[in-house]
Amino acid sequence: MPTEEQFVGLEKPNVVTGKKHLLYAEMEVLTSLKKYNSYKKLRKEELALKNLLKRVILDLRKEMEIMAQYIPPVKEKVIKVETQVNPTPGKRDTLEQEISDIRKKIAMLGG
Repeated sequence: MPTEEQFVGLEKPNVVTGKKHLLYAEMEVLTSLKKYNSYKKLRKEELALKNLLKRVILDLRKEMEIMAQYIPPVKEKVIKVETQVNPTPGKRDTLEQEISDIRKKIAMLGG
């Protein structure tokens, strides 16, 4: 049984809409590629700046070590402070005592 070719006709508005959707998809792909290329460029710059920062920090550290050799040592004075602990009742204890005193007075007045 031979197969016959069949053609499906599309109406003009459907063709135009399809072409628009295809062009929008293509535009989105190109926009994504543009953003990706921009990201790669910025990432490359970031890595270069990080490497530069590391080198500068290492150079500063070496210079500080050299400077530390020429600076005389500093004698540290240790000051000891003695603290006294007074066994005074805390505010909470005194408040509770006052509350209990007031309750006793109320009890004496009431009965």
